[in-house]
Amino acid sequence: MVFIFYRIKTRSKKWYKRILYHFTDLSLVNAFVLFKEAKDKPSMPLFQFKLSVALSLMYCEDLSEPLSRAAIQLATASLRKAANGDPISVADPEEAVRLDGYGHFPEVIAQQQRRCKVAGCLQRSVVWCSKCQVYLCLKRDRNCFLKYHTAP
Repeated sequence: MVFIFYRIKTRSKKWYKRILYHFTDLSLVNAFVLFKEAKDKPSMPLFQFKLSVALSLMYCEDLSEPLSRAAIQLATASLRKAANGDPISVADPEEAVRLDGYGHFPEVIAQQQRRCKVAGCLQRSVVWCSKCQVYLCLKRDRNCFLKYHTAP
């Protein structure tokens, strides 16, 4: 196997920081090798794998510690808003974040209904996943919220 290594480019006078970055990089490459062996379908390149791991770590939350008021305001300020003030979902979250089963809470957030993000669903909804930041149907006869967070 030939990999293009995307090494962590850090220069530090402290020797222990360079060793920490080296072993972090080494563990990510080892995890990538195991990921490629475990998957049947063609997998992503190493750079994309490292990016998805970084995004998954950034989006993981610890529910035992509440977010500060400033962190909540910063998270809601970064969303694009429609003319009436409703947030607009921009892109799909990473698959690892979407399927982690942690911190996904439905919120009724919009005044105007938006199209459901599940493929094949043409319904409109005001329910928003607080972690993935996408609109999803959540009704008695149709539960796209559950389908979106469980099916790969």
